[in-house]
Amino acid sequence: MELSNVSAEARQLEAHCQASRHRSVYLPMLRGLAPRSLAVFDFAEQGMVTGSRDSTTVAPQALYLLNDPFAVAQSQAFAQRLLGGAEANDAERIDGAYRLALCRPATAAEIDRGSRFLAEYAAAAREQGLLEPDATSAAWASYCQALFASAEFRFLR
Repeated sequence: MELSNVSAEARQLEAHCQASRHRSVYLPMLRGLAPRSLAVFDFAEQGMVTGSRDSTTVAPQALYLLNDPFAVAQSQAFAQRLLGGAEANDAERIDGAYRLALCRPATAAEIDRGSRFLAEYAAAAREQGLLEPDATSAAWASYCQALFASAEFRFLR
């Protein structure tokens, strides 16, 4: 089946991909309809033969992870997962976040820095009129989003 870039099927396919909550190794690619997320992460041009991909670190990559609705929604879902888990305190949740997002335990300095961030963010949210547990949830969502925007999350060692 041949699919035109401007057909109703192509627009429907694009909308379906944008609405998906999952990452994929295999995405249907149409010239001119590259997913927005791939455009900032060294996407190989569909019409070109490419032996290897460029590897760059540029500001739009972090900005995408800080501003894209998909990234924000995933940060909120990750925060709810951590808050609903068996961990009893923030230090254990921070360590769990590092283990899940970065595949390593958090250092003592990272736990201390994360705990201070969460406390300050929640206090500022309460000053803005947000009530508990929303202030805590907002702090955790922001923290998770910062982990997702980190260079360590974007690149494999």
